[in-house]
Amino acid sequence: MQSGDGQEPRDEQLRHLRQLYTQGHVQEALARAEQLLERHPKTVEIWFVRGAASLRLRLFDRAIESYRQAQALEPDSAEIHYNIGTVLKAKGELEAAIASFRKSIRLKPWLAQAHYNLGNALKDKGNLDAAIESYKKALEEKPDHVQAYNNMAAALQDQGNLEAAKAAYAGALRIQPDNANARHHLAALSGFTPKSIPSGYVEKLFDKYAENFETSLQQHLDYRTPKLITQMMMSQMPDASLGRVLDLGCGTGLAGLELQGYVDRLTGVDLSRGMLDIAREKGLYDELAHDDILRFLAERELDFDYLVATDVLIYFGDLSEIFSLIKSRNKRPARLVFSTEHMDGTGYRLEQTGRYAHSRSYIEDLCEKFGYDVVEFKTCDLRKEKGVYLTGGLYMLAF
Repeated sequence: MQSGDGQEPRDEQLRHLRQLYTQGHVQEALARAEQLLERHPKTVEIWFVRGAASLRLRLFDRAIESYRQAQALEPDSAEIHYNIGTVLKAKGELEAAIASFRKSIRLKPWLAQAHYNLGNALKDKGNLDAAIESYKKALEEKPDHVQAYNNMAAALQDQGNLEAAKAAYAGALRIQPDNANARHHLAALSGFTPKSIPSGYVEKLFDKYAENFETSLQQHLDYRTPKLITQMMMSQMPDASLGRVLDLGCGTGLAGLELQGYVDRLTGVDLSRGMLDIAREKGLYDELAHDDILRFLAERELDFDYLVATDVLIYFGDLSEIFSLIKSRNKRPARLVFSTEHMDGTGYRLEQTGRYAHSRSYIEDLCEKFGYDVVEFKTCDLRKEKGVYLTGGLYMLAF
């Protein structure tokens, strides 16, 4: 991509700019791009890096502006239309994103990634038939596109076409036998209940959804768990601070928003860097740790009054290790407050959604085994799933 003003940057300048971005120095890459654009405003590659860095930093308007500037210089670039669509999708502007992806495809019908992301935007819109067709086209252009298989399987599952979904997950595993997403969901659809979900699957899942996580939960799914958990905690201590609180699987900090003002110190831990980046922006936590929950509980000093897990244990089947570590390693008597997706009967099971449901009897058995007392239990509506509220269990345990 060349400059159109006769003042082209030196090759080493562009190479250094690319290196800053690809090596993860995103803020520096953005600053350097701004400097170079002062002298080379018609160099498309600089606008590209500015756009990509802005997107990584969630500066969506700046990212769009960058790609629009590049588009003015190269109006028939399929890649530019594709990148504009990517930013629009991150902003939640799905109709505009779909239009941009389609422009990209008209210019270069063989761009598998454009078909794939068009499918993602259509799936988010609820247009499952069209999404599946887009995934199929992505696979025609790139037969080893594992994520196209995975996302097509998810769309087929949403349609209720479970056998076709299983076949698509199996297609992903033929290409990548250790693919955690496909292996996990194929197990769920096949009726297996492993003891846990691979941590790599959970990390990638929430990194992927970090940008739109809060919008989806709060605006579309009527997400209630953090508020309900906080109300349960405050009903026990209406006139006192909750003290030192550990937010297990803190995500983007939605529990922190509810707990602010009621705690002396708030610590969060999460497996997803993308989620933690958003939580950090809120300025609610005294400490945020990027770590696996079990490793954090096993290795860090635990000295908390409350340990909170809002919609986190649904990604663990067997909770024995969590209960054991908390009881044996926390330095003071405390309370564990958490939500489950509730099921009747005994034990726990892996649902077709890929999340676990736990019974009250299972939690009570763990309490007896590890020395917890049930202070409070109730069922409630946690959030919507396909328009219907999920029944959850809310627990407060003392130890």
